[in-house]
Amino acid sequence: MAVLARGGNAFDAVVAGGFVLQVVEPHMCGPGGEVPAVFVTAGDPTPRVLCGQGVAPRRATTALLRDELGLAAIPATGLLPAMVPGAWDGWLTLLRDHGTLPLADVLGPALGYAEHGFPLVPRVPTTIGAVEQHFRDHWPSSAATWLPDGRVPTATHRLPVLAATWRGLLAAAVGPTREAQIDAARAAWYRGFVAEEIEKFVATPVRDATSRDHAGLLTADDLAGWSSSYEEALVVDVGGGWAVAKPGPWSQGPVLAQALQLLRDADLEYADGVPSEATVHRVTEAAKLAFADREAWYGDSAPVPLDALVSRAYADERRALIAETASMELRPGAPGGAAPRLAAATAPGGSRGDGVTPAGVGEPTAAQTPGVGEPTAADRGGSSAGRAAAAPGAGSGAAAATGRAGSGGGQASTGDGSGGVESAGPAAGGGQPAGVESGSGQTPAVGRSAGAGSGGQAVAGDRSTGAGSGGGQASAGGRSAGVGSDGGRGSTGGAGSGDARSMRGRDLPAGGGGGASTGGEPAVGPDGVMRGDTVHIDVVDAAGNMVSATPSGGWLQSSPTIPALGFCLGTRGQMFWLEDGLASSLLPGRRPRTTLSPSLGLRDGEPVLAFGTPGGDQQDQWQLCFWLAHTVGGLDLQAAIDAPTWHSTAFPSSFAPRGWEPGGLVAESRLGRATFEALRRRGHLVTDAGPWALGRRCAVSRGDGLRAAADPRSGYGGAAAY
Repeated sequence: MAVLARGGNAFDAVVAGGFVLQVVEPHMCGPGGEVPAVFVTAGDPTPRVLCGQGVAPRRATTALLRDELGLAAIPATGLLPAMVPGAWDGWLTLLRDHGTLPLADVLGPALGYAEHGFPLVPRVPTTIGAVEQHFRDHWPSSAATWLPDGRVPTATHRLPVLAATWRGLLAAAVGPTREAQIDAARAAWYRGFVAEEIEKFVATPVRDATSRDHAGLLTADDLAGWSSSYEEALVVDVGGGWAVAKPGPWSQGPVLAQALQLLRDADLEYADGVPSEATVHRVTEAAKLAFADREAWYGDSAPVPLDALVSRAYADERRALIAETASMELRPGAPGGAAPRLAAATAPGGSRGDGVTPAGVGEPTAAQTPGVGEPTAADRGGSSAGRAAAAPGAGSGAAAATGRAGSGGGQASTGDGSGGVESAGPAAGGGQPAGVESGSGQTPAVGRSAGAGSGGQAVAGDRSTGAGSGGGQASAGGRSAGVGSDGGRGSTGGAGSGDARSMRGRDLPAGGGGGASTGGEPAVGPDGVMRGDTVHIDVVDAAGNMVSATPSGGWLQSSPTIPALGFCLGTRGQMFWLEDGLASSLLPGRRPRTTLSPSLGLRDGEPVLAFGTPGGDQQDQWQLCFWLAHTVGGLDLQAAIDAPTWHSTAFPSSFAPRGWEPGGLVAESRLGRATFEALRRRGHLVTDAGPWALGRRCAVSRGDGLRAAADPRSGYGGAAAY
C-alpha cells in the first residue's frame, strides 16, 4: 500500500511486494526463485501472462541424470534441480514495461529490511531449526547465513550479503532512461557478476536428497541465454457470463478452466455458503478428470492440444465419466483422438503414495495440518472470527488486503464451526468504517477486510509485509472478512462438526471447546530437508491495472546459500520426469511444469477479479472452491474465501515422491458430519483436515468500487481501506 500511496501503480506495488517477500518469507520464496503473473493494463483489458519461470540448463539431460548418475528422479534439494533463476528478470521486466517508478524506489523497502533487519514470522525460526543440523553438516554457507552466532534466530534477522548484492545491481543500473536503467540491472544479473558467482558456486558438489553430493549444472551461458517473456493468457468462457484467464500448460493453470468446463450448467447447490454433499462429489470428480489430463498432456517438452483440452465439446465427452460414486482410477482423456501417455511411475500398477503423507520436500509449506500434504498447512484449529471494515467511497481512496499464510502465529479457536462475520459499514459511499466481531463466543483472530470507492487501489497477498526498512510492523495479523461487490455477507458459518481433527485418516478429539492451536513440527526428510511454500499477491489500482502473481522457489531450506550473493537457487527442476517422450520430460532449455497458477476472472469480457493461492497441487483446487462459492454460491470475496474447502489427492503429486491416493479426499470439517458420511458412502476416502485448514487464498476485484480479501486460515490475513 505504501507504494500505491506514493503514487505508484499496481505493477510498481506488486514488484515491491514481491521483493519484500523474498526477504521476510525466505522459506516461501527467494531471489533465486521464479514468478508467473497474469495481468491486464489500464489501456488494454486483454489478459497477458508474464513467464518468469526459468528453463533447464543446457547440460540437464536424461542421459546425464538418469543414465550416467543413475538417478530415478531429479532430487528435490541441492543444486541438480536448479533452473535458470527467473524472478529477477520477471519482476524487472514487468516493472520496466508497466510500472512507473525507478528500480531503486521499488527495491528500497526490501533492501532496507535485508540491510537493517526484519522481524521473523514464527515459521522462519521453525524452518531453520528443522534443517539446522543439515546446515551444519553439509551446507556451511547456509549455516553462516541463517545461524547467526551459531544459533537459530528467534526475533529479528539481517541479510547483509543479499543487501550488498542488491546494492551492486542498483549501482549497475545506469542509463539515460528509467527503462534503460532497469535493463542494465537485468544485464548485471544474467550477464554480469551474479551469473559468474552462480556458475562458480554450483561447480562444487553439495549434499542433496539422494544422500549423495552432486554439483549443479547451471552455467553463466545458461543465464545469459534466457530472459522472461510475455504470452497470451489462456482465456476460457466457463458460462454464466464468466471467463477465467490462466497461464498456459507449462503451468497447471488450465486445470481450473477444464474443471469449470466439466461443471458448466451443473446443478451445484449451496446453503448458507456451504456446498451440498452432491456438489462436493461432482466438483471432486471433475477435478480428478482435469488433473489426470494434466499428468498426461501438460508440459513444455512436447506439443499440448490445449484448445481441445479446454473446449466445451471435450468437456461434454468427459463429463459422462462422472458417476454417482468416486472413481478410483487415473483417467486422462484423448483430445482429438490422441492417445494419452502417463509416466510409468504414475500408470496403473506403478508406485503410489498415500497422497497425504508429507514427503519432507517439495513446494508448499512445511505441513502441520494432518492430511494436507504438500501445501500450506494451517497450524491452528477451529474457526476464527474477524472484523470487517469498509471505507467511505471517496474517489481518491484506496483499499488493501494483505495476508500471510501458513507462517504460524496468531490466534485461532475451536468451537462449533459456525463462527462467522458479517460485513458492516458501507461498501462505497458515505459513513464511517465499521467492524463487527462474531458473537459466537469464540476467540477471534485479528483481521480486516477492505472495500474502496471507484477511485482507489486494492492489494491482496497471501503473505505480505507492511513496514518500511528497519522498523514497523511486519504484517497485518489474523483473519480478514471482506465487503464483496454485492455488499453481501462477510463470512459463512457452516454445518461442520468442528470438534475433531484427523491425522492420515484417524479422527482426533479436539480436546474441549476452548481456543487452541494445533502445533506440531514441520515435516523433515531424512537429509534434514523440508518443504518450502509459495506466496501470492493480487493488486488492482484506480486506473484499472490488475495483476495476479504467484512467486515461489529459492527456499532457504532447499538449496545451499551462495556465499557471495546471499541467496540460494531454486529447485523447480524436480517437476521434470527422467522418462523420455512425455510432455514434462527433462529437456535442456525447457520449463518444468510448474504448479504456480495465478488467475484473473472476467465478467462479460471485462477483467474484474484477480485471485490465487499458494498450495502446490492444491492451488487450482482451492481456487475452484473459491470460484464456485463466489460465482455459484453468490458469496462476496471474503465469504467465498472463508467457505468450507476441500481437495482431492487422487492424482500424482508434482513433488517427490509423486505419491497419490486413489479416492483420496481432504476436506474441512465445516462441511458437516452428514456430508462426510455421504461422501464416504460414495466411496471417497475422506480425511478430516479440521475446520479451518485448507487454502491460503486472496483476491481483489473491481467494478462496483474496489474490493480486497485475504484468507483467515493462516492467522496473518488482513486488509485496510481508506
